[in-house]
Amino acid sequence: MTELRYIFRHALLREAAYSMQLRATLQHLHRLIAEALERLYRDQLEDRYFDLAFLMNRGRVSEKTVFYLEKAGDFARSRFLNQQALEYYDKLLRLAEVQSNPAQKSQILLKKAKILDLIGNWDACALALKEAISNSRKTQLTDLLGQAANAYGRLLMLQGDYPQAMRQLQESIQIFDQLGDKGGRTEALGNLGNLYFPPGKYPEAEQYFHQSIEIARQLEGGFISMPKSWPTWA
Repeated sequence: MTELRYIFRHALLREAAYSMQLRATLQHLHRLIAEALERLYRDQLEDRYFDLAFLMNRGRVSEKTVFYLEKAGDFARSRFLNQQALEYYDKLLRLAEVQSNPAQKSQILLKKAKILDLIGNWDACALALKEAISNSRKTQLTDLLGQAANAYGRLLMLQGDYPQAMRQLQESIQIFDQLGDKGGRTEALGNLGNLYFPPGKYPEAEQYFHQSIEIARQLEGGFISMPKSWPTWA
């Protein structure tokens, strides 16, 4: 029995050592393939973002895994592959938790919220934005807090919760003012104009729209961009 136990344990140890060696070899091969793709397709990498995200993850190249997962998510979103983009962003959120990266977490939550808003999943969008607000406030990521508050205020406005939307938008404007972020202030003021539009408070809406336009004109080159949330009824 003693001899049999020894043989059994030895076989298990040998199998474990073989598995570890195989895993290390596979990781190395994934890294080599990823590096080859980077070199071969350096002028058209966007067509390879999905492959590179997969290969870097399997090759355990942490920084490049994060880089290509975000690129893949952004590329999928630009092609309206919304579900695929959400899957990449969820993977990034899990990595951000593991790596204790609050800034990346808030950024990805904001990107995820935009897709959820686009496809009409407002409940999930609200959860993502509230998490982004909580995470940004807790870790003092002021710029991301302003963006999240502005986006959440817009969502609340679309849902008809005007008092809460007003509070969120006013908070975002205060933050943008502190940061000197005129672009953010322009968009938040536009959202406030949108808020006053449906109830028929046109003078108030006009006032905020004019402020938004005036600040945009002051920025270099005139209008840097139209606010992302001009009302569909306008």
